[in-house]
Amino acid sequence: MLRPFVEFNSGKPYSDQVKPFNFLLVAHVAPGGHPPDTDPKQFALVAPYEPDPRRWQQLGWRNVHDPAGPAYVISGKTLISRAGRPLPAGVVGVKSYRDVVDAYRVHPEPKSLGPDGQPCTRRTVGLLSRRPVRALTVTHVGKETNLLDEIQAGLVGEEEQALVEYTDSRRDPWSTLVVPVLRTMPQRKTAAAAGIHRDTLADITAHRSKPRSATRERLTSLAVAHARKTLIASGIEEPRDVHVALLNFASLKNVH
Repeated sequence: MLRPFVEFNSGKPYSDQVKPFNFLLVAHVAPGGHPPDTDPKQFALVAPYEPDPRRWQQLGWRNVHDPAGPAYVISGKTLISRAGRPLPAGVVGVKSYRDVVDAYRVHPEPKSLGPDGQPCTRRTVGLLSRRPVRALTVTHVGKETNLLDEIQAGLVGEEEQALVEYTDSRRDPWSTLVVPVLRTMPQRKTAAAAGIHRDTLADITAHRSKPRSATRERLTSLAVAHARKTLIASGIEEPRDVHVALLNFASLKNVH
């Protein structure tokens, strides 16, 4: 976190440096505000704390993902507001407080349903109700996820970068969703389609052996195709999501 301020701190007494437990400023880049040739997921501007907003546009802002990169100045203008004309070199278009408030006023609420029973959108009006959730898979995430403030501030591009995931073979979608479908399929035909011996398939479905990645992908594709075909034949609309198709098949056939 201190690397973007190496140049700023150079030659300054410790009391004037940016240091641990200091405050800092974070600017949220607006749509159309990124400099050319930069990755929006790896671009987050920070600057030393300055309480006077009138000076924010004169600060040297740094991209935390590119500490050795250039310093930027911020502007309320973007490629969009400039009708497609690029911003000057070294200038980044950022959101104002007004932009954030305006977006929040019509932000969607994916956790809720509207009066029509459909997921809440930006234009939903009326009394909202809770949206039912059906767990398809379980992923164990460690309590080491201590970057929540950084995620909210925009310093971490994607939440996955801050997650510590622990795998559990007993909850692997392959074991809980794919293998049960494979057991209901014609074994000789399925093995031939996957390019393996029938005995190998029997060992896999009995959890006596694990397939290679290529074999696992072929068997998964066969299981999904079989599940969707069975659901359609039963008058059930074909789900787009692979996990939903396998889960619905399991519910239909009551397989374990």
